[in-house]
Amino acid sequence: MRHLGKKILNVMCTFESVFCAQKAKAALNGADIYAGCCTLKIEYARPTRLNVIRNDNDSWDYTKPYLGRRGSHGPLLPLPSRYRMGSRDTPELVAYPLPQASSSYMHGGNPSGSVVMVSGLHQLKMNCSRVFNLFCLYGNIEKVKFMKTIPGTALVEMGDEYAVERAVTHLNNVKLFGKRLNVCVSKQHSVVPSQIFELEDGTSSYKDFAMSKNNRFTSAGQASKNIIQPPSCVLHYYNVPLCVTEETFVKLCEDHEVLSFIKYKVFDPKPSAKTLSGLLEWECKTDAVEALTVLNHYQIRVPSKLYEEEEDDALPDSDALPDSDDEVELDKPRPIQIVLAHEDDHNFELDESALEKILLQEHIKDLNIVVVSVAGAFRKGKSFLLDFMLRYMYNRTSPCWIGGNTEPLTGFTWRGGCERETTGIQIWSEVFVIDKPNGTKVAVLLMDTQGAFDSQSTIKDCATVFALSTMTSSVQVYNLSQNIQEDDLQHLQTLMFLIRDWSYPYEHAYGLEGGKKFLEKRLQVKQNQHEELQNVRKHIHSCFSNLGCFLLPHPGLKVATNPNFDGRLNDIDEDFKNELRNLVPLLLAPENLVEKEISGSKVTCRDLVEYFKAYIKIYQGEELPHPKSMLQATAEANNLAAVAGAKDLYSKGMEQVCGGDKPYIAPSDLEQKHQDFRESAIRQFRSVKKMGGEEFCRRYQEQLEVEIDEIYANFVKHNDGKNIFYAARTPATLFAVMFAMYIISGLTGFLGMNSIAALCNLVLGMALISFCTWAYVKYSGEFREVGTAIDQIAEAIWEQVLKPMSDNLMEDHMRQSVKNSIKAGLTEQVAHHARLKTD
Repeated sequence: MRHLGKKILNVMCTFESVFCAQKAKAALNGADIYAGCCTLKIEYARPTRLNVIRNDNDSWDYTKPYLGRRGSHGPLLPLPSRYRMGSRDTPELVAYPLPQASSSYMHGGNPSGSVVMVSGLHQLKMNCSRVFNLFCLYGNIEKVKFMKTIPGTALVEMGDEYAVERAVTHLNNVKLFGKRLNVCVSKQHSVVPSQIFELEDGTSSYKDFAMSKNNRFTSAGQASKNIIQPPSCVLHYYNVPLCVTEETFVKLCEDHEVLSFIKYKVFDPKPSAKTLSGLLEWECKTDAVEALTVLNHYQIRVPSKLYEEEEDDALPDSDALPDSDDEVELDKPRPIQIVLAHEDDHNFELDESALEKILLQEHIKDLNIVVVSVAGAFRKGKSFLLDFMLRYMYNRTSPCWIGGNTEPLTGFTWRGGCERETTGIQIWSEVFVIDKPNGTKVAVLLMDTQGAFDSQSTIKDCATVFALSTMTSSVQVYNLSQNIQEDDLQHLQTLMFLIRDWSYPYEHAYGLEGGKKFLEKRLQVKQNQHEELQNVRKHIHSCFSNLGCFLLPHPGLKVATNPNFDGRLNDIDEDFKNELRNLVPLLLAPENLVEKEISGSKVTCRDLVEYFKAYIKIYQGEELPHPKSMLQATAEANNLAAVAGAKDLYSKGMEQVCGGDKPYIAPSDLEQKHQDFRESAIRQFRSVKKMGGEEFCRRYQEQLEVEIDEIYANFVKHNDGKNIFYAARTPATLFAVMFAMYIISGLTGFLGMNSIAALCNLVLGMALISFCTWAYVKYSGEFREVGTAIDQIAEAIWEQVLKPMSDNLMEDHMRQSVKNSIKAGLTEQVAHHARLKTD
């Protein structure tokens, strides 16, 4: 390894093999040392070998640790084991495991040892969110629960055992709000939401963070960008609005009663940057940790014209301290980006937490869904049209739903000009619940898509957005300008054509009827057409059972030429407004809603989440997927959705039996309920229409059975925790040992067996010390490993000694009772016969 530069750090490294070098380049190239800056650029070097003559701050040969050194510093990494000569050769640093994506996201479920117990928390200043702010730096946080029986103690369920190891390594013995934290691995396998109470600050003692967008390890790529390090006196802030100054941070610290920083640095932003990043330094590590705990993920409110209802209203825009994303807030409806477009590598990423936050709400997750999507070329008014759809959904019972003449158009972001506005795929955060004429309820979701064929998108980008929106929507509006071209037909995956700026009303009238005649003419197959053009038209007819077309006039010159146009109806031509009043109800009126169906089965909100996850995976490769891959992804999502529904049915049933604050239930009864609910869940899974064939579906049924058994194991542990006799087993066992030793010691001492009496007294003393230690551990929450060891010893004594003895005594007692009963019966019978003879 050689350091070649001064201002910009250039380093050359030699690896053991070409394969190792390729792996290192693939893992580190493009990674940020700090979020959004200090990006590593790694390329293959021309030299085939490096000549290192000295091990110092500028160069190091890990194969030759004995080379002379000018400085006193050791290498940044520990030596590989086969090159390590001894403790004197190089000072070693602690090597921590690399950040990994949470296994709960990658594989599902939590491995053993994924729960941390943290004690020493300040009861007035700590809550679930602040615990999350501190622990999320080391892994995904699933759940946080404060313990009612042990004040100042919380259980934190993390994504995997690696996250637990990092948290324990870096946070144990850290001082926070005048108290020293004790962080250790809990023997619990998961955090169960039971005995929920109100903390001192009025917040709940339990909170689920599984869907929080602020988790930083939700994918392998995201996890690799995290820098794992112990707490320090310097904090890195980013995703901060451009209007924020040093005084803003000072006031923020004062308002939240934490000590202010002593040094402030802001990084020079790029010309196109919308946020700031920089560093803050505190006087000591404790002050920095307290500021991080209180202010991490704090949402700075800045004015936003798009969402304001009053002039002074504001919307959360960004975070103040280390975190790159806002948690999805659903209090105020707004567009949420669920498919992120990465322009540098032309790849797309699904924001699963944002999608789940919206579609897995309790009141809608089991409703059939209607997805209305608008797609087409960029700068053709897709977002503009969707905002009128929003007006209809919020005012559908009013004949004047289109709004007032002077009311600005808000909702999905849009603007005039020639540059694109929307990237990726966005959905409206509020899902509308509509009663259909047949009495059923459906959920309506509005979707906006990135415009196609702009200067920054490739053909693959355009095709990917088209395919994702088409495969997930039930009504796809294909937005075109003036006419239908041949390339529009070739890229099409849609249900309805919307021809904007229609200029030939004398040939085909505005509206649905004129559009229908025009579409029939354009999709007509003629003998003199090229074979490819004929195939496209036949393919469209075979793919869609309901094709439609709507002709919409131009909105007017004021719309096209006024740079300050904000959607007011005063500036829009009357013809456009009249046709808009016909178009939107045609798509969104309750009697016209089209529910999403796949393979003949209607799709629920919960199902759509699984389909999105499956589809995004097959479009993340270098090439567009084959139809077979898309069919397989649909089958997988279809089966996963059925698994999720069946598992939810089982969990709800078991919650009613023994969840939360329900009383203790006998193990045999609990097992019987488990079997009943398990059969019901499997029955529901089988009853759902699924794709992929019997063998394919059987794999998912086996997965469902395994996951149900894991859930049942957690319910068993939760139920056992309610058994007061089970909880009292350890003290009862220790008390029995002390009582037995006391009696035996007294008897043997009376008989002169002093050595045996002394041994019994020793055992008595050890049992008494163990009892006192166990009581202290349960009260304070400290030295949990010692408490666990005492529990295990007591359980072994109970199982191996006391329980067999009690069983034998009970059996002997029963045998003696039966013998006495029989003897008494025979005696009475003999006496009765003797009495008869005497008479």
